[in-house]
Amino acid sequence: MYSNITFVSGLGATGSSALCDLFKEINEYYVMPEEFRLFVDPDGIFSLKSALVDNWSIYQSDFAIERFIKLVNNLNQKYSSPYYYLTHDKIFDKAIYQYLDDYINSLTDFKYNGLWLGRRNLYNIMLRNIFNKLRINKNYEMREIYVSQILSSNEFYHHTRKFIHNLVMYCLRKSSKSKFVFDEGYLSMNPSNMISLLPHVKINVVIRDPRGIYAESKKWSFIPNDLDKFIQWQKALLKRWNRQKQNVSSNQILEIEFENLVLDYNKTIDKIFLFNGISHSSHAKKGIYFNPQVSRDNVFKWQTELPSDVSWKIFDSLKDVYKPFRNVQNIKMSR
Repeated sequence: MYSNITFVSGLGATGSSALCDLFKEINEYYVMPEEFRLFVDPDGIFSLKSALVDNWSIYQSDFAIERFIKLVNNLNQKYSSPYYYLTHDKIFDKAIYQYLDDYINSLTDFKYNGLWLGRRNLYNIMLRNIFNKLRINKNYEMREIYVSQILSSNEFYHHTRKFIHNLVMYCLRKSSKSKFVFDEGYLSMNPSNMISLLPHVKINVVIRDPRGIYAESKKWSFIPNDLDKFIQWQKALLKRWNRQKQNVSSNQILEIEFENLVLDYNKTIDKIFLFNGISHSSHAKKGIYFNPQVSRDNVFKWQTELPSDVSWKIFDSLKDVYKPFRNVQNIKMSR
């Protein structure tokens, strides 16, 4: 079950979009055209699970459910939300709202009107006191409070799988495809959580030479521009990834070097296809979305754009946590 779902992840600007482009070339795959942000983002599914299962209280359940609903709505409001470039409702159409309602209803035990501390302010309290003195019965400040069921992990996963299944099958039916690819950026930080939720999925994680990432860091607002902070940032991500991948079976997680995908294309896609159970005969649109020749410039960009002392500092600082650095015996760089 759920073996028709594949994940592509990375460590932030590591080239996972190139792998998504490769999957687009394969007949049976529907690749979500933008990042899916409902699993690992703050207030997403794994945050929801923490509040409703691991740290349940009536107070927690209401805040967590409301924040999850807000996150879904934000992903559907291109011009007015913090996720300004995402439009999940263009992919799942209005069906996403029905599936969301069904999901929330399956998690909720009951609802009532009220207002928690943390949602009130002094203005609310003063206005309520005035209404009370005037004996005006007006619950203007009240809102619907969600109280979730007391759920085990398995019960939460059961309801969540149905929600994800509905979204996936909607797209597969619409596109006449049989397999679905999620682009879920930082799933690499907690892959075991996903396997607990969807036990038979395949997770493909793209890593990249940190020098190449730093050479392009000014393109991305989430990457530190300061060299020392960039190295700390990379070290934190790589340490976490190195630790987490040890907890997952090699049958379910594959590490792919972006440089190998570009420079050793045929050998690398053989490995990718074997891991994901893909036949080469289904690679009908080869080179249409991902052309390794076009990506070669990105691989070598750091050699021309970074001063040699910067390149060496990144190498020396990260060689203990970035495995490909440890494997390199003869790097041709001038100090």
